Order: sequence, then structure tokens, then C-alpha cells
Amino acid sequence: MAAGDIPSDWSAGHFKAMFLPEVGGEGTAAVRVKFQDIQIVDPQQLEAGERVAILSAYGVNLLLQRWIHHNSRIVVPTSRLETSTAGPFDEADLIGDSVPDLMAKGDDDA
Repeated sequence: MAAGDIPSDWSAGHFKAMFLPEVGGEGTAAVRVKFQDIQIVDPQQLEAGERVAILSAYGVNLLLQRWIHHNSRIVVPTSRLETSTAGPFDEADLIGDSVPDLMAKGDDDA
């Protein structure tokens, strides 16, 4: 599927996928998460792999919205999802912000 073929209205179809148009780069085929192809990844695979994308907090909420819709056909507004995900995202940001300070102090647990 070409990047230009990404649907703008997902309410009538494409329930089994979330498109990630900017992952492949401009002019490449659209990358998508196919919900029926989800697998468990062990830590060794993550360490050996290469990160190709990082979702923003809004992107994670869209992914959750699509996943819920895929499984139940219920549309949960992303603003409602944000009330549940904001705390963990803020906590992760605080932890990430503290790592350089801990590293500078010589704390090996960072």
C-alpha cells in the first residue's frame, strides 16, 4: 500500500491495522501495524533489534484507540484514553529526565 493510500476516515474500515506513514520515509510504502499478527517479543530480541519509530503520547493513545476498536468495535475518544495514560507517561518522563543526573553522580543503577 502506498503512503498516499492511507485512509483518512477509519470509522468505516481498516479495523485490523494502524498505519504509520512516517516510519518508512517519504516516497516509501506505508508501514502498518497489523493487529492479527501481534507476537510476544523477548528482551533479547529487543536488545538485538533496531528501533525504527517512537510513538508520541498521542500516537500511543491512537494505537490504543485502534486496538480497542479492532477488538470490540467501540470507539473510545483519545481524550478519554489520555486520562489513563498521562500519569505513566509523566512518570516515564521524570525517570528519563533524572538519568543524566544519576549518571553524572556515578550511580550505576541508572
